[in-house]
Amino acid sequence: MHMNGYHRKRANHKMHHWNTFRFALSSNLDECFYLNVKENDTVHVIYQVLKGGNNKINFRIYDSNLAVVYTQLDSTFGWYDKETVETAGTCRICLNNDQYFKTKTVYLAVLAIRNDLLPLAVVSPSDEKNDTGIDEFTTKAM
Repeated sequence: MHMNGYHRKRANHKMHHWNTFRFALSSNLDECFYLNVKENDTVHVIYQVLKGGNNKINFRIYDSNLAVVYTQLDSTFGWYDKETVETAGTCRICLNNDQYFKTKTVYLAVLAIRNDLLPLAVVSPSDEKNDTGIDEFTTKAM
């Protein structure tokens, strides 16, 4: 799925829905993704540099108030887990390639669980429809 055209995805087939991307991260560029979350949602993010240059990037997550809640610098792999989001709003997931003239290929996976909808989830082998996945995930500021 091309991430620039990805604005709205509902997880109607599983209780937990990972959204995964592989993309080119240009040199000296911040690439940010925006995720709408509600209070008490659970968020998991995993990233890995697959190739390019020294294979290291900077990774930051900001809460809806633009406060940095997680930072990992000069790393090839990392993850962020937040079992209970305290403040509803739009969080920002940013990756930065500060190596000049080297584009890097990065894998990014995001899982958001709408805990308020878990009791409504239908867990039946014949029909596993529910709305507990990501409501909105985009590379555009909202």
